[in-house]
Amino acid sequence: MFEHQQVPFAIFVATDFIDKRVILWWDVLEDLILKNNSVKMRGNEYQCQTFQEKWNVFRILREKILQFDQKNLEHELREAFNNYDIDWYEPVLRKAMSWEQIKSISEHPLCTIGAHTVSHPALNQLSDKEFRKEIADGVAKLQAAIGKPIQHFAYPYGSPNEIGEREHNLISEFKFKTVFSACGGCITEDNKQHTTHLPRVYLKE
Repeated sequence: MFEHQQVPFAIFVATDFIDKRVILWWDVLEDLILKNNSVKMRGNEYQCQTFQEKWNVFRILREKILQFDQKNLEHELREAFNNYDIDWYEPVLRKAMSWEQIKSISEHPLCTIGAHTVSHPALNQLSDKEFRKEIADGVAKLQAAIGKPIQHFAYPYGSPNEIGEREHNLISEFKFKTVFSACGGCITEDNKQHTTHLPRVYLKE
């Protein structure tokens, strides 16, 4: 579709997904909710029989998971959902692109590869040092893989619950041309100057 319409596009890559080292927990959560009429997390039970209830429960549990310790996320997820036999790595093994695919698509004239950290954490849960390392290591690995400079970045999750003034100030140190949040609608004349937190339309919208 992009080729047919000659539309340029960007793919923001969290490198640990390509290395199959982290969990696509939102896929696991979605599957769990869709297959059950109620879901238990840390002793609390959430009813989710209708589609609207399932959507509401997904949003509630997503926000709770984003408050988990990002450095011990796998342990916290296993503890929180210990009522279920879950293969937490199945989605990333099945869905994530390979480095060969990243390299190949980066050579397409319409494609731009952007940075998205190493492990896709909620950045406001990290120290300044951890924040800088997530960005710098992700950029370095991407540049080595595709042989091109990385000039654009998107915050993981990217809502005001995960990024604020501290994150905007820290990301400005990396001198990206553009940095994207995941809320706020479309880029307009009024907000296009906010280069450390440009808006973008979140998938659910």
